[in-house]
Amino acid sequence: MSIIQRNPSKLDAEECFKLWVELGTLKKVVMELTRRGQINKITGKPYGIMTVSNRAHRWVLENSEEARSYYIEAGTIMNEEQFDRWMITKAMTSYHKSPNRFFRWIEMMDFEKYEYVYEKRFGTLERWRSNPKNEERPRY
Repeated sequence: MSIIQRNPSKLDAEECFKLWVELGTLKKVVMELTRRGQINKITGKPYGIMTVSNRAHRWVLENSEEARSYYIEAGTIMNEEQFDRWMITKAMTSYHKSPNRFFRWIEMMDFEKYEYVYEKRFGTLERWRSNPKNEERPRY
C-alpha cells in the first residue's frame, strides 16, 4: 500500500529509479527519458530533474526490498545500515509536511533503531505515539 496518495504521474517511478542507478545522474536520466519520447504531457517539455528524483525516491520508499536488491546487483557500495539511513533521509524529504505519514512509515519499516537520524527534525517515535491525536488515525 502506498503511503503517498498523490495524483499518479505518467512517469514510471521504477524506471526512473533503475535508470538513475544505471546511468549515475539525474540529468542523464532526464536526457534518456526525453530521447525515448517521455515528456510532460501537460507542458510538452521534458520532465524536470526534481520530478524524476521524487518519483525514484518514492518508489524506493514503497519498494525497499526490491530497490535494495537492485542496488546490490548494480554493485553500489552501500551496506545495509547505510541503505536504511539513506532511505530515512529520503523519507524525511518526501514526508516533510506530514510527520504522521513519516512515523507510520518508520513503524512499517521497523526503523526505530535509527531514531538518531530523524529525531532532530521530527522528534522521537515514542513522543509521537504518546500523542492521543495520533492514536485516532488508522495505521496500515
